Parts: sequence; C-alpha cells; structure tokens
Amino acid sequence: MATEEPKYTVEEKTDHYEIRKYNSILVAETKVDASFEDAGNQAFRILADYIFGNNKSKIKVEMTAPVNQVKTSDGFLVQFTMPEKFNFQNIPEPNDKRVYIWEIPPRRVSVYRYSGSLSESRYKEKLE
Repeated sequence: MATEEPKYTVEEKTDHYEIRKYNSILVAETKVDASFEDAGNQAFRILADYIFGNNKSKIKVEMTAPVNQVKTSDGFLVQFTMPEKFNFQNIPEPNDKRVYIWEIPPRRVSVYRYSGSLSESRYKEKLE
C-alpha cells in the first residue's frame, strides 16, 4: 500500500525541479534543540509516539509523507503531515505538550528530488 501524500498540482516542470501548488495541510510538529543529524531522530520519536496512539483519543494515525525538517535560530522544527481525513475537529489531541497541531496554508513550493540518505553535508550539497 502506498504512503499517503498531500495532493498537489504541478505548475511547472523542468529536468531539475517542479513548481507545485498545494492546498492547506494539517501537520503535527515538534521543535528540538539538536544537531542536524540528531534532530530528525529526536523529533521522530516524539511525533511517532503521538501517531502510534499516545494522544487523548488513543487513536493510531497512519504514517504519511513528507516529513519536513526546518532549521530555526534555536533548533529544528520537524513536521509529520497528517492524513487528509483529519481536520481540527477530528484530529486526536496530543498528550505530549511538545507536539503541536497546526495547518499550513495553501502554498507554492519548488521541489528538487533526490534519493539516498540525509546528512547535513548531503543536504547542503543538494541545496546548492
């Protein structure tokens, strides 16, 4: 079975990137103060605990893609995209105060895909 991903439309496509338009999406997010390599692992454990049923409703939430990791001035924000069936009215409330649920508004993004493991050096190489 395929992993659910947010729906989008491709506005432009080249050999190197796509410009996509996304509708709003709901995410579970946590912030960690860690290195690039450690942030994903630390945040994953916190967010996975939430989707595996550590929430007020004890509901398991299906894993989706993508998982986003964003550098901030004091750490990293890591987000799990929530399945499309959830909205603010039916999303399970987190037990862990480090988990926040919020909606990312509709947006246009540039996407550059590559495969392989994620490390800070590989990320910087691909970012260039």
